[in-house]
Amino acid sequence: MTPIKVLFLVSLFDNKESFLNEPKKLISSAISNKKANVTFINIPDGVYAISCYHDEDSNGELNMILGLFPIEDYGTSNNVPALFGPPKWQDAKFEVKNGENANFDIRL
Repeated sequence: MTPIKVLFLVSLFDNKESFLNEPKKLISSAISNKKANVTFINIPDGVYAISCYHDEDSNGELNMILGLFPIEDYGTSNNVPALFGPPKWQDAKFEVKNGENANFDIRL
C-alpha cells in the first residue's frame, strides 16, 4: 500500500470574480517541519490574492462540513480571517508592480 502524501495547495487568483473558485495558477508543496514553501514565477504586474490549504487526506479538495465550514486548515494572503463566510477579495488582495517580489507568511 502506498502511503498518502499530505500536501499544501496554494492558489493564485487575479480577479474578484474568480477568487476562491478558478485560480490563475495552482502549486502544491510537501509539508516539512510544519512548513511549506511555494514560489509563483513569471507573474506579471497586477492585483492578486492567494488562498491555500493543508490537504490532509490528499483528495485535492478543501473538505467542508455541510458545504460551509472548512475542516482542513486554510489561509489567505494578508492572513484574512474567514468570519461569517469565506474571506473577501478586497481584504486578501495585494499588488505586484515593477517586477517586485511579494512574500507572504500565511498562518493556517
